[in-house]
Amino acid sequence: MKLRLAKNRGPENLETKSLALFLKRVGKRSKAQVWLEVARRLCAPARKRREVTLYRLSKLVADGEVVAIPAKVVGSKGFAFRKKVTVGCFAVSNGAKKQLHAAGSSVFTLKQLAEKNPEGKKLRLIV
Repeated sequence: MKLRLAKNRGPENLETKSLALFLKRVGKRSKAQVWLEVARRLCAPARKRREVTLYRLSKLVADGEVVAIPAKVVGSKGFAFRKKVTVGCFAVSNGAKKQLHAAGSSVFTLKQLAEKNPEGKKLRLIV
């Protein structure tokens, strides 16, 4: 007799599941593909979710941009982040949060960012 393993149908963490479901609803209601893509990336296995360093973020964004990051934002040692951006991310480390606030940037959760900008206008997805 063969042993069958259950298929994983998304994240097991209830908070992550509810966030992905919320983002799917927002995306379908406002017809914003960016929120549907963020929800899809959140439903991927945790081992496939990448971390985004502040150094990489500084290379990809310009001052005044609004970015959504469906991953964890981590700090970079020996690097000072100097751009004023609005960041919506899945998780953020304490060091990265301090560096972002010191630069004058604002940090939100993905849910807060989706409530603030449901249409996804002028929003960049960083992965």
